[in-house]
Amino acid sequence: MKIRHANDSDVLALAHLYRQTVLTWGPQHYTPQQTAAWASFGSETDPFRAFILKATTFVATNHTGILGFAGIANDGHVTSAYVRQDCIHQGIGSELMRNLIEYAQKHHIQRLYAEASEFSLGLFKKFGFQLYETEMVERQGVQFQRFLVELKLIQNKEHPMNLVTFRPAEKADCRTIAELYSISSDGVADYIWTQLAAPDEDILDVGQRRYERENTLFSFQNCTLAMINDAIAGMIVAFPMIVDEDAEPEEDPVLAPFSKLEADNTYYICGIALLPDYRGQGIGTQLLKLAETQAVEKGFGKLSLIVFEENVGAKHLYDRLGYQEIAREEIVAHPLIHYSGDAILMVKTI
Repeated sequence: MKIRHANDSDVLALAHLYRQTVLTWGPQHYTPQQTAAWASFGSETDPFRAFILKATTFVATNHTGILGFAGIANDGHVTSAYVRQDCIHQGIGSELMRNLIEYAQKHHIQRLYAEASEFSLGLFKKFGFQLYETEMVERQGVQFQRFLVELKLIQNKEHPMNLVTFRPAEKADCRTIAELYSISSDGVADYIWTQLAAPDEDILDVGQRRYERENTLFSFQNCTLAMINDAIAGMIVAFPMIVDEDAEPEEDPVLAPFSKLEADNTYYICGIALLPDYRGQGIGTQLLKLAETQAVEKGFGKLSLIVFEENVGAKHLYDRLGYQEIAREEIVAHPLIHYSGDAILMVKTI
């Protein structure tokens, strides 16, 4: 696959691709009337030509012809992102999005924004765009809901071309998940895994085994990975917290304080961590914002997490992002636990 800039001779082919993609895939999310109104823009010759040529539009091609296109304006507006109807889910949209973001970084554009459709929203989220509003628009007397998304780019002098993307974890990632969760828990996971380990078993083997499970809270299925250049940079583990009022109290004195710090009916951020080479680049903030989007999608209006009061840097980040202290419990000291003092339950309303 090659990526190049669009030119005037591409316009008719791009209009055809646009119409066919909308007519083929639009009905999954839109009514026949909405789909027809949306597709009709491809037949409006002069407006569509301006749509392509007034922006910097990238075109993906191979031996079969044009595979897709995506455009960006000078102010960071992502004007288009379309893939040929028979090439969906083949990584073409992702490659085009990478080109848009690299273009923005080269031209010192610090914010990208777009009006995403139901169909394209997933692509934008994959690259860390955050939903900040929805709007209703009208075309040919037909109303549509659009999703307003934005991505704030972080300028990194040492690695200016680094591109952060996000993806659901897979079972094959579980060793790295165990390593990251060990980092995120500041010794709590190590304590639990030590209790579960067989004689002479590496506790990371225990963590890996636990996260390889499916349909349970501590599973790779509840993990989202931050990726830089196809390498894992960090992770967030989050899932719905529904408190069981009839559950037996935690008997382990080391774990008991944490079991008391639960906020019912919240989206619980169980762990977040970055590998050392990727810290201080704003990726943690992006992961936390992504968790907010996940919470909304799952129907939760609040997020919760636990932080050690002595972990001043993490506490400051959560304060800055709008988390509020709800409760605290004194930690029971143990050689594996990195901190002393209190553990704090924090909640954010979204």
